[in-house]
Amino acid sequence: MSKDTVLVLLDDQEKSVKISKYLKDAGFKSAVASNLADAEKLISGEDIDLVITDDKVGVTKRFMHIGIIRSLTAAPVIIYSAKASIIDKTSGYEAGCDDYLSGTADIEELMLHVSSLIRRARKSDNILVEFPPLTMNLKTREVTLDGKPVKLTNREFEIVYLLAETPNKTVGISEIYKKVWGEDTPCDNHLVMVNISYIRKKFEKVLPDRNFIRTSWGVGYSFTYPPVPAN
Repeated sequence: MSKDTVLVLLDDQEKSVKISKYLKDAGFKSAVASNLADAEKLISGEDIDLVITDDKVGVTKRFMHIGIIRSLTAAPVIIYSAKASIIDKTSGYEAGCDDYLSGTADIEELMLHVSSLIRRARKSDNILVEFPPLTMNLKTREVTLDGKPVKLTNREFEIVYLLAETPNKTVGISEIYKKVWGEDTPCDNHLVMVNISYIRKKFEKVLPDRNFIRTSWGVGYSFTYPPVPAN
């Protein structure tokens, strides 16, 4: 399972290191930048999922660096600052931050805000496709069913995602083959049928009484939601 990466950019390096340690203990990857230039390099070189910063970095004007960060990444930004009056928070949000947390708040609370913002960003970016109890992560290609992991191959994942894009609508076998295999060769119906069979078996192991994929004989398959009782 891949880890979300959090960039820490604070004036106080000791505080940055402390927060970085908590992030790693909480299961995140952490990158620490000592200044804005370092942060720009890290953002350019890594897939950053969230940024923790304060109201001022180095000698730059307060909140000016938020706009620079925003121009480099769509990742959520948390301002973690000792200055947290209503006026400060208003200025921070106007500059473009997603959350503003008082620097007097304990780090455990900061971790809660980090987790919440990353989950929200995943959903808004359509990284998570959710048809409870089925969840698909488009970034990691991890699938969970009723909270349990289901290991799908890349082709199986692509088939489920293709069908789930238009729930309860039948997708033709030839269309599935063309979009998933991306080949101009004649459609291999058997190959599509075999992969559908594998998907069903993997789902049935976790949730045997529900069926997400319906067969329209001689036509194609559909993603059924809500899932129907298994035959």
